[in-house]
Amino acid sequence: MTHLDSIRSILIVASSSASRKLLQLCFSSRGFDVDTVADGTEAIKKFELGSFDLVLNDLHSRNCGGNWLAEHLHEKGRVTPMIAITSIESHAHPQHKIVFQKPFRMESLVQAIQTLAST
Repeated sequence: MTHLDSIRSILIVASSSASRKLLQLCFSSRGFDVDTVADGTEAIKKFELGSFDLVLNDLHSRNCGGNWLAEHLHEKGRVTPMIAITSIESHAHPQHKIVFQKPFRMESLVQAIQTLAST
């Protein structure tokens, strides 16, 4: 699979550098343009410089978590689709279209992105 027509660029927001590297490798090898940051405040800075087709967002990233980022982008009128990733069962902001609880299969995440791209 190469990148999908409607989703080309992905911003990965995760406090764990290992998680960021793994997700970046997975999606860049599939043809996506991938950028990574450690938390919501860094993600906001990235959005000030450009836009992304999808955000993979750790709900419990340090400093400003995933729900804070989703609310902030929503208030700014950004309707970027978001997928939440969490290690514990959590309530996700409605802007998160899908929630993945760790551990998960990478192929399931790729399939979820395909589903988002086709809607």
